[in-house]
Amino acid sequence: MMSLKNVNLLHLLDNAQIGVVIHTWDTQVGYANPAALSLLNVTLEHIKKSSGLDEQWEFIDRQNRRLHKDEFPVNKVIRLNAAINEEIVGIVCRQTGQVRWAKVSAYPETYSDTKLGFVVVYFTEVTEQLTHFSFEDIVKNAQDMIIVTEAQNVSGLYRQRLSMLTMQYAG
Repeated sequence: MMSLKNVNLLHLLDNAQIGVVIHTWDTQVGYANPAALSLLNVTLEHIKKSSGLDEQWEFIDRQNRRLHKDEFPVNKVIRLNAAINEEIVGIVCRQTGQVRWAKVSAYPETYSDTKLGFVVVYFTEVTEQLTHFSFEDIVKNAQDMIIVTEAQNVSGLYRQRLSMLTMQYAG
């Protein structure tokens, strides 16, 4: 019979494809797995010297608004003493300005002495799902009129779809 006592959880976290960062209650990073380090583009040594209060982090929301440090996932969980689930956050690379999007969840682990508590933040990259869309998606989801100013590359099937979509949304 299988027993969970035999499962090496650190080994599991180190090999997971989901990013996991564990913060102490004062937001210092105590642990980050390789997937988290890759997505955040930092080394373990660097992240362990940082906290959720550092200005080094630049996160944005879906409207490209820079998040205040109080809105960072770890700080939000501590402030509310409640979990957050599947929030979309952009992680801005300071060197290139490139944004990588993540679906972030986090929860508090608290004890009677809150100084012993910690926050587990876990996330997956969703950049590809958020940045790849088709012309058809744009037209279907548009709430205003769309004007195509240069359509040299629109041919055959796409021209037919464009005509059908234009008629569908024009009337």
